[in-house]
Amino acid sequence: MTLRRGGPCPAPSESAPAGRPTRHKSVAQPVRRLRGFSLLELVLALAVLAIGVGLGNSLVAEQLRRSRTAATLASAERIVLAVGAYVAANKRFPCAAAAAQPGIAQTGTACTSTPRGTVPWSDLGLQRRDAEDGYGRLLAYHVDPAFTSLATTTIAQLCSTSASTGSGTASDKPLKAYVTVAGSLASPTFGQQLLAGLAIPFTLLSAGANGHGAMTFDTTTLTIRSSAAPPDSQLAEAINAASTAAGSNFGSYIDRDARPALPDSDGYDDMVFYRSLSTFIALYAGGLC
Repeated sequence: MTLRRGGPCPAPSESAPAGRPTRHKSVAQPVRRLRGFSLLELVLALAVLAIGVGLGNSLVAEQLRRSRTAATLASAERIVLAVGAYVAANKRFPCAAAAAQPGIAQTGTACTSTPRGTVPWSDLGLQRRDAEDGYGRLLAYHVDPAFTSLATTTIAQLCSTSASTGSGTASDKPLKAYVTVAGSLASPTFGQQLLAGLAIPFTLLSAGANGHGAMTFDTTTLTIRSSAAPPDSQLAEAINAASTAAGSNFGSYIDRDARPALPDSDGYDDMVFYRSLSTFIALYAGGLC
């Protein structure tokens, strides 16, 4: 050991030689673990998503329903205008079209024996799509035979014509509209008659979204085919769908004026259109009764 004044020489420095990097001991850093979603959070997120999807679907369905209702109303208005022009020119109402000859009004005794069918769009100067509702189904057209007579030559004669008086199994029954019906299809009890005491020359009917008893055009056979009638438990729609002229309910319609609301608890979503004879002629045929 080298002696020097003041004591021994210090021990050689442990520092790294000049020009060489100094090494430092690494200090362990705490590991930060990524936290995932808990099961509860996932369930809540899925629930919120499901609610959002449900609300979105409801809004889309409601918008679609309103759009189809508007399309049905537009079709009915086109038909009514066309019938008005027909009445102004012919002084009578057109007969219904039969399933075997879509779009063409029946003539002769067929008009009286089968007063309910589809809109005679060809005779009215319309196209088939003009006679369809917002669901792509043909509107049912029911005319009182009393107002289709070829013997009527003036609007005044037409105004003085009385509604049909047939009953029982007769096909020439008067057209009537009610708000309520109870009982059964075989023995219904009607309530709250609309336009009571006034003649109704014709009605238009849309079977609504459920399509009970609706008629569609078969592009293969070029004829009209009907969908299944509503069950008897849905009495109001069953009354409206009754198309057999010999039936005791033929000519009676239930109009709850549900548009454009949701279907009623019994599934009723029909749309019925009609006017009294005097009102129709004044509004659409350019005459006064």
